[in-house]
Amino acid sequence: MTFTGTFEVEPVEEGTRVVRTVRMDFTPWARPLAERILRGKLQPAVEDEIRLAKAYLETRCDR
Repeated sequence: MTFTGTFEVEPVEEGTRVVRTVRMDFTPWARPLAERILRGKLQPAVEDEIRLAKAYLETRCDR
């Protein structure tokens, strides 16, 4: 398996636009199992990650 994750941030009029990209490549034999396990779990995990990053950054900026 290979994993790549990136954040792209851009100032916009309303605040900051954040784009989170996650890419996972599995060997052909592992792909069906990984897709079954990750389907439905990855999106909420990324949303939690963004929410926690936002809270952390807002706390750091208030100092």
